[in-house]
Amino acid sequence: DLSFHSKELWRVDTDMLSRQFAVLYCGKYAGEDEFIYIAVNLHWTSHEFAVMKLPKKYKWEIVADTGSADLKDLNDSEFAKITVKERSMVIMLGRK
Repeated sequence: DLSFHSKELWRVDTDMLSRQFAVLYCGKYAGEDEFIYIAVNLHWTSHEFAVMKLPKKYKWEIVADTGSADLKDLNDSEFAKITVKERSMVIMLGRK
């Protein structure tokens, strides 16, 4: 399953001037047990992205970060936010 996000869950800014988006891959439909979240910020300023709460026993893990993202209680709140620095991207895995 594939979904698109930005500063709000399940909503992506489709304005022609928008330079940021996030993609969430849910492996459950393919028999996998992981989530992959990719936040891309092509803008020249930092942007905040919404990150969904994972099912129980799952945790987010950053596997790549080209701009040292600012994490805000990523695994503790229901609708966490992540700030992605200008012209950078963050890749996270959600797994047990």
